Amino acid sequence: MRIIVLALITLGITACSFAPDYRRAEMTMPESWATAEQGEVLERMWWKRFNDAVLNTLVDEALQHNQDIVAAVASVDQARARLGTARAELFPLISGQADASPVWVDNHQVQGSTAPYSAGFGASWEIDLWGKLRNASDSARYQLLATEAAQEGVRLSVAAQTANGYFMLRSLDLQMSIAEQTLQTREEALKIYTDRYEQGLISRLDFARAKTEVESARTALYQTRVSRDAAESALLILLGRSPREIMGGAVRRGAELEAIPAPPVLPAGVPSDLLERRPDIRQAEYALMSANADIGVARAAWFPSISLTGLLGIVSPELHTLMSNPLETWSYGGNASVPLLDFGRVSSGVDAAEARKREALATYEKTVQTAFGDMRNALMNQQESVHIVTALEAMVEQLRLAADLARARYDGGYSSYLDVLDAERSLFESELNLASARGNRLTAIVNVCLALGGGWKDSPEQVAERQEKMPEKASGEQNVSR
Repeated sequence: MRIIVLALITLGITACSFAPDYRRAEMTMPESWATAEQGEVLERMWWKRFNDAVLNTLVDEALQHNQDIVAAVASVDQARARLGTARAELFPLISGQADASPVWVDNHQVQGSTAPYSAGFGASWEIDLWGKLRNASDSARYQLLATEAAQEGVRLSVAAQTANGYFMLRSLDLQMSIAEQTLQTREEALKIYTDRYEQGLISRLDFARAKTEVESARTALYQTRVSRDAAESALLILLGRSPREIMGGAVRRGAELEAIPAPPVLPAGVPSDLLERRPDIRQAEYALMSANADIGVARAAWFPSISLTGLLGIVSPELHTLMSNPLETWSYGGNASVPLLDFGRVSSGVDAAEARKREALATYEKTVQTAFGDMRNALMNQQESVHIVTALEAMVEQLRLAADLARARYDGGYSSYLDVLDAERSLFESELNLASARGNRLTAIVNVCLALGGGWKDSPEQVAERQEKMPEKASGEQNVSR
């Protein structure tokens, strides 16, 4: 009997597996990525490259208190518990048991040869000959890894959303400042035009147009306030603030938008393994590996299921002698079952498992494709956002000059007030667009980090160049429209 037990244990340890051998799906990579140097180190705390202490504090707060992250951590705990359950199936189940079944007739206990009282320990163990339990454990382990990757993806997303929300808020702060100063300038100008109109120096049409421009600036200010309040409340939710703080709280501000350094553009030859570190890609691949292991679980159902059972305990005909004068009892045995006629249950289970693997494979390949699409869009956006800011800066400078000339010509009687209106409207709109573009340029950098699954290490030359370009202090909001 010992030889049989040892043989079964050996078979359980060296059991075969019917899960297919896993191989990563081959996909054609871009040549510039495939030839790039591998092994680059990701910058996990990539938001610190913007050198804004307030932004660093906000991201840290979001990573600690955001409810999406809390939920993701709970999901990881659930997956870890499921893995513990799956691994426990590989070992015997040992349980304690007690039984009391006396028979009473007319208020008298029937005394027989059987012992109505017993206590002991029982054990059962399914021998994993075909790898069913090990594949189920592997599947649960891959699911845990996928859930951990999903948690990391949530953290990355929350950090990116916080940074983007902060940059949007600073951009709207700048836009509101421009609108406020523009409104103040136009209200002061309206007083002058009112005096001129009352003196008969300008027409009623020019006077009406001047009043219209004041209301136009006031409308833009109100609209910007609404957008800024919405951006601030969204950021407060990301930070995990309480309902009272969301209703009445505010977000701290740090560096002025123009003072936040824009890191250099990411080189074109980014190592391809950076994208493979993206949490969503790793999550999709672990899900594929889990589905692959599930096929082994489903295929094992074709073969016999063998279990060992055993019992060791004591029995007694009287309860009061159960512990003082018991009779020892023990037993062992085994059972086996194999499907003979299941009307397609097992084959359908195998088909379903193989279909889930094909679905997981398609999801993985789509995730990789989406990742490269995200990377392409993020790189292009980062590159072109620099040019957009430069072009708008040049446009604003020229429009300021044009507005000054138009006002001078109008005051001198050489042009109509319509020329002044056109110049000031274009200037005001361009200043707002420039403020928005500066925020978008920083957001583009965040999106590159998000597409990579983290930041990237700058070369020493790039670090030195960025430090040289950093202003000593916030420049403030200057050169607004008049």
